[in-house]
Amino acid sequence: METTALLVIDVQKGLEDPSRGKRNNPDAESNIALLLSEWRKQELPIIHIRHCSLGPNSPLRPELPGNAFKEEARPLPSETQFGKSINCAFIGTELEEYLQEHDISSLVIVGLTTDHCVSSSARMAANLGFNVTLVSDATATFDREGHDGAIHAADDLREISLVSLDGEFCIVRSTEEVLNEIALVMISNRRGATCRIFAKVDDATGICFRNLRTNHNRFAVFGLTSIRTTHRRSDRKSVISYFDICCKLIDLGRPHIDPSSKLWPQFADAFAAIFSIISCDNRCASEI
Repeated sequence: METTALLVIDVQKGLEDPSRGKRNNPDAESNIALLLSEWRKQELPIIHIRHCSLGPNSPLRPELPGNAFKEEARPLPSETQFGKSINCAFIGTELEEYLQEHDISSLVIVGLTTDHCVSSSARMAANLGFNVTLVSDATATFDREGHDGAIHAADDLREISLVSLDGEFCIVRSTEEVLNEIALVMISNRRGATCRIFAKVDDATGICFRNLRTNHNRFAVFGLTSIRTTHRRSDRKSVISYFDICCKLIDLGRPHIDPSSKLWPQFADAFAAIFSIISCDNRCASEI
């Protein structure tokens, strides 16, 4: 799977200033929080962009309270941050270099505002060769006055921005669609990993099978034969039960294997792998 970063743009308190006018999509921040939670759960890269305005009257000036991130999008200490002073997150920052250094080829972009900093950053990302997904309901904008004095509604501006970007600079998706895609990719990866896990377990239980049979432990042989033929069920209970039974059988078989035997290194490696799996991969099993 290519590395995909979540790029969170300008989710700052200063954009709540009443001077901005009427805003659309009050659910944007809650959707951003959902995406942040999933990225953190999957340990995927997250990058926060903070607008540090140079405008004398801007609430986003670095020294003002409005420069702070909103609570829904507050970065964790381990998450990367870049500050910018113009619309595009790539200009005057080291964002592009960071993405290249960390082999990040795809971006999922969320934030404020759809038609200014989000649009500008999405366009630049695409022109630089990154694969871009823009999350429609995790962005928002404000009513704006046109050059002729006409007021253009925030909903209209957002939709026009998304339409102009979709298919040319990015793929537009909803929060639900992105979360579903991430879940499918992760489950697919984990199922692949689980197949490799089962192969290692089979190696170890196969060794036990041969040694237990040699030592005439009929009960263990019967249990091992049964579990080896039924372990491919994919529900979580069966997977954990399989690992648990295999460990018991392997533990039973281990004393019968001579450490000087040529089988010992193979058995020891598989045995260590299984306990590593049980301690670290119950999360994986829960997603199967």
